Amino acid sequence: MAGIPKVKHCLSRAEKLLVVRVHAHFLHAAAKPRVGKQQKVRKLVADACGISETLVSEIIAEYNAIGDPKKFMLEVSISTNERDREPEYDPSVVTLVRELVYERNNAVQPITSKLLASDLFERHGINIVERTLRRLLTRNGFYFGRGKRRQFCAESVGNLAFRSVYLRTKATNLRRRNLPKQPEIFLDESYCNLHHVSQLAWIDSEAHDSVQYEHSGKGPRVCIVGVESSRGKITSAEWVPGSFQCSSKKKNRKQNCADHESDEGDDDYHGNFNAPLFEPWFDMLCRTAKERYGPCRIFMDGASYHMRRLNPAPSAKYRKQEIIEWLDMHGVIRQTNATKPELLMLVRANKPAPIYATTEIAVGHGHTVHWTPPYHPELNPIELIWANIKRRIASNPATTMVDLENKVSQYHLLVGRQDWTKCWKHSQKYEFKYMQMMEEQEETVMIEPDDDDSAIESEGEYWYI
Repeated sequence: MAGIPKVKHCLSRAEKLLVVRVHAHFLHAAAKPRVGKQQKVRKLVADACGISETLVSEIIAEYNAIGDPKKFMLEVSISTNERDREPEYDPSVVTLVRELVYERNNAVQPITSKLLASDLFERHGINIVERTLRRLLTRNGFYFGRGKRRQFCAESVGNLAFRSVYLRTKATNLRRRNLPKQPEIFLDESYCNLHHVSQLAWIDSEAHDSVQYEHSGKGPRVCIVGVESSRGKITSAEWVPGSFQCSSKKKNRKQNCADHESDEGDDDYHGNFNAPLFEPWFDMLCRTAKERYGPCRIFMDGASYHMRRLNPAPSAKYRKQEIIEWLDMHGVIRQTNATKPELLMLVRANKPAPIYATTEIAVGHGHTVHWTPPYHPELNPIELIWANIKRRIASNPATTMVDLENKVSQYHLLVGRQDWTKCWKHSQKYEFKYMQMMEEQEETVMIEPDDDDSAIESEGEYWYI
């Protein structure tokens, strides 16, 4: 019996009756004359059943109080019932907890059981222990972990409007079977760190020191830039010839080279790019695209070096005299004794529509430029291509910067038409999803015009459904 482990759990009525019968057996055996020192009957029963003597005593006492095996099976112990019964929660409490979770998530605040319990008590006078609240959350479809992340600004009113205009414009380029009429070009920049490795690994849980070792810091970085083209049948998607570049040259951050190795402190890889270096490369891209595909639609994000203005308006960093000269040049009437804030208000009211250098370059080659909505990487298929390349590097990490640069250049060649097709269709799936959301919101506004626009639920960062 020593080799059988004891398992702690609540005994059923049938198991308790079995203990009673085992006890009766040993009691009958103890009544017979035997030689030598004998163990207590309850000790024998406890060893045979794998339970404690105290529990045996409680079961026998409970049985003796009833006396009949049938009644004993039907009788329900109050203590056992209270221990096994699932606690019941008022549905209104569950609703309040759910509202608090969504409210904290929309406000980009941490969501923990301690904070939720505090909010319940302070706002509604409901006192729930943290442990009980965690059970309530778990039993109502929540779990504690890292949820799907999304920038709070992605669902702002201005960004929603920008996204709607973008989707309607992009939809005008679709023909039958949702294929593009005019070739589409997707441009994006990315990076890869030297110490980029897979975060998941098999760990020996029984080892004394079950630690997964890793490099200190992310290491130096290479920045890469590439362009994808989709035209006619989607199977013709490919890298635009000569558009993919990757370099690990050492340069100062202020030089902002389009492709170079950055120091570990450069958290924003966009700091390694600037307009004087990007625009000549973009001009070469537009020339190549015109020769190979004809007029195209170019999609890229609103990075600062993508949107250098040819007609910049004065800002707060301008001197007052420069602002006055700009207003006079544009024929804006002003007071002679106006302060700088008043002059800036006049600038804001008379600011002309922006003209971007990249737009002019593209138009000069017969192309059009479209800006993707901020915080929506899912709408750019090339983002998934970067993930494809980085996943290959993570499974076969580089050892030096030269090795990393070679791997990036090598793995980008492994991206085939099938990969482009999957990524393009994946982004298109999100486009259709957002278009459907736009239609549903329009219908909701028509039926319920008094609804609050701000009541938009989003997935949480910690507790979420």
